[in-house]
Amino acid sequence: MRHGLNTREGLAGSSSSIRRLIPATLIKEYFFCPRIPYIVMNSSHVQEEFHFMERGKEVERDLAKKAIEKLNAQIIAEKIEGTHEELGIYGVIDYVIRKENALHVLELKNTSYKETFLGHRFQAVAYVLIARRCGYPVRSAIIYYGESETIVEILPTWENIRTLLSVINAINRFLKVGMPRIKSSRCGVCSYRHICLEI
Repeated sequence: MRHGLNTREGLAGSSSSIRRLIPATLIKEYFFCPRIPYIVMNSSHVQEEFHFMERGKEVERDLAKKAIEKLNAQIIAEKIEGTHEELGIYGVIDYVIRKENALHVLELKNTSYKETFLGHRFQAVAYVLIARRCGYPVRSAIIYYGESETIVEILPTWENIRTLLSVINAINRFLKVGMPRIKSSRCGVCSYRHICLEI
């Protein structure tokens, strides 16, 4: 089922006000620290390294195979590059799969599942909306966590979409007014900490 998007409710401005497309993976990073999207989007050097890291992160074939076997699904398409101009986001979808009579986005994570992975949830919602914009009528996103062999289905409910819109709003707002002044307990393990301290 497709969900209509009312951009007057939630999205910061119309599509004409969006200056730059945000990589959907920064939605995940936002939940780790709201400063990371600002750092990545405003430093050409960091942005190049970030995209290189994303391109180099090839999905392990055995992980994909395990997920497909566990789900009893069929791969329809993979590595789909897409944009959602209205939301101002873009991304590369790992897989679109068919399970029984429905299409789903399949997202692979080579880690164990934790309920605190909110970033994964809303990144997955973004991929569902991008996939639909690319012509794939997906029902949901399925995340496969390889280390724990856990399957989590994420539905694009209106509540999830509203939260995604609020995150996109926040990222766009920070890009406009400046990096948020936030200090996190995660600073010590963040790979951007040295750059962050210099800004």
